[in-house]
Amino acid sequence: MTRRISTLTLSIFLTLIAPIALAEPTASDRATARTLAQEGQHALEIKNYTMAIDKFSRADSLVHAPTLLLGLARAQVGSTKLVEAQENYNRIIREGVAPNSPKSWSKAVDDANKEVGAISARIPWVTITVLGPSSPEVVIDSTPVPHASLGVKRAINPGSHKIRVSAEGYLPQEKSIALTEGQSLSVNLELEQAPESAPPAEKKVAAVAVDTGTSSGGGEWRRTVAYVAFGVGGASLIIGGVAGGLAIAKHSQLSDACPTA
Repeated sequence: MTRRISTLTLSIFLTLIAPIALAEPTASDRATARTLAQEGQHALEIKNYTMAIDKFSRADSLVHAPTLLLGLARAQVGSTKLVEAQENYNRIIREGVAPNSPKSWSKAVDDANKEVGAISARIPWVTITVLGPSSPEVVIDSTPVPHASLGVKRAINPGSHKIRVSAEGYLPQEKSIALTEGQSLSVNLELEQAPESAPPAEKKVAAVAVDTGTSSGGGEWRRTVAYVAFGVGGASLIIGGVAGGLAIAKHSQLSDACPTA
């Protein structure tokens, strides 16, 4: 195991020393990338794939090389990020190496050709079809899905995913899916039109006329009120007088019936 790690480390060192077509890294970049590559390889050996992905990604951003991409792809396979791993394998193959490149580079290309086939067979596929709106917005987990990918097979990593679909004028919909390696799944989502919002009810306020006495007809209004009040008062006096007269008559009848001594 120790000899294997030493061989891999030596290959990485040769990678960092070799010239590249892009802008030449500084000596500090190479030193940092070398350390990151060693740490990434160690993380890969102990199956700490998350750390290995981080280390190899940083190293390759400083000094781009097929050996670093190969380490990154293998770490992504270990963490079941198969779609990303396949892309990095294909990138190694697509870029190739120059005839005078180190043997470690040529070996990285050969390894990528051997390993990518097994990864391709393990990748799941999902076909998402949205019924209703003509231009829906689809998001898988946190990644937007282009319209061109709707209705056709789309590569996706195995595991649990959440699909969110929305469109203007439609009720949004969400669906959870789980895919195993090599599985193909079709998902049909039909959006319902959102109900039209009812216009707000108009508040009817009863108009109340309040006379302030400042209008030209104010005198007539006050006179009318006075007449009504006088009439009510007069009626009260009449009723009181009638009641008083009846009482006096009643008293007179009682006096006649019961004369005093």
